[in-house]
Amino acid sequence: MECCVAEQEGVKRLLRILILHQNMGSGHKRVARIVEDIIHSRMEAEIVNIAANDILRSHFMNCFEPFWNWVMRRNWVAFADFWGAFMTRALAMPVLEALNTTKLYRLLDLHAPDLIVSTVDGFNKTLAVYALSNAIPLHIYTTSYSIFLDNVQPAAKHFCYFDETASAIRSFDLESAYFQRFLAPEASLGEKLRYVASFWYEVLRGRAEFLYARDGEEAARRNSCQCIKVGPLVEAKHFAKRDTRAIKRRLGITNGLPCVLIASGSLGGEFILDAVYAMLAGPQIPLNLLVMCGKDRRILARARRLAAQTPIIRLFPFGYTRDFEDFLAVADCVAARPSAGIFNECLVHHKPYIAVAPCTSNDKGIFSLVQKHRLGEVCERVRLLSLSVRRVLENGAPYAENIRRFLEEHPSDFETMADVIAHEVILDLEGTRATGPV
Repeated sequence: MECCVAEQEGVKRLLRILILHQNMGSGHKRVARIVEDIIHSRMEAEIVNIAANDILRSHFMNCFEPFWNWVMRRNWVAFADFWGAFMTRALAMPVLEALNTTKLYRLLDLHAPDLIVSTVDGFNKTLAVYALSNAIPLHIYTTSYSIFLDNVQPAAKHFCYFDETASAIRSFDLESAYFQRFLAPEASLGEKLRYVASFWYEVLRGRAEFLYARDGEEAARRNSCQCIKVGPLVEAKHFAKRDTRAIKRRLGITNGLPCVLIASGSLGGEFILDAVYAMLAGPQIPLNLLVMCGKDRRILARARRLAAQTPIIRLFPFGYTRDFEDFLAVADCVAARPSAGIFNECLVHHKPYIAVAPCTSNDKGIFSLVQKHRLGEVCERVRLLSLSVRRVLENGAPYAENIRRFLEEHPSDFETMADVIAHEVILDLEGTRATGPV
């Protein structure tokens, strides 16, 4: 195990790695936890893993997650996309930067990191300016399949999933106004107002498209940002071999029919029932429908009532589970509203993925990837889900082969991913080993 030690004024100390995540959806926190576990297993260092919205005590950020969850449970995707993915970034993001830059600098000084790892949205420019001025490496991890401009910083290393993710990162024009302006911690009120106004001006000029780029879309290369491709970054437990027969017996699945899994993360919500109704209303074939209702007890109760009324399609409703990997192991395919976490887990388990529209902008890149590499099906309307499921079940082997070929060119086992991440961390810490941050 590598021991990361710095010597400062004759005193030796462990190098400190600060990991910043945010409590907005489970993806940011999950990736931060995976990276923390990898670093712990490969080297001896002091690791601090904290939520940015907790330390900044931002009322807006603390209210964002419950409201977002409330909207998504009701399947109001268009509103969530307009408000969360566009309005928040186009209007609120520069304001949050202006309000929190000084506070964030103070917190960074307090922790005095030798390396910063970020899975957050909205504050990466501030982190990049701080890291550059203090000669500290910055690692930014993408947690979705659309890259927003605040996740792209020329001074950082970008850890991303696949070639398409790297292409999206490199499609941003670093000569644009956003990347040419930044706020110093001692910025005056006037400077902060001008910073916010300049950002809003770009949006009002019709430059809203500069906010994000989707994975898989063809785009010209406009920068040379450093990108480290790590493959589908998921927890190590997803790579373990499983006894699928034993799992099916435990779940009460003994009929030998194909299994289709419907999921929407831990949220559950109306999407789950919409998908179930679509399966029951369309052309039915005998199968087991594993309905993952997450933490939504109301949806779970309604799904259980439906289970007694489906003679051809067998419904198996489940609540929140910590062993989702077992359900993926027995599924023949997965139908889900696109999310990076479930999509990556499906790839690791080599399960065809049915991406059901609509979804929010942060995960629209999944549609492009699924279509480009034939990793499953894109279902344009939930009412057409039964047809998509039938096509995938009839062509399971070709889809599995497409997934295998797609993963061949990327790290696709956990140890390889962990080695790539640990190598970059150790490499960047070498520069701070002697004196620590400036």
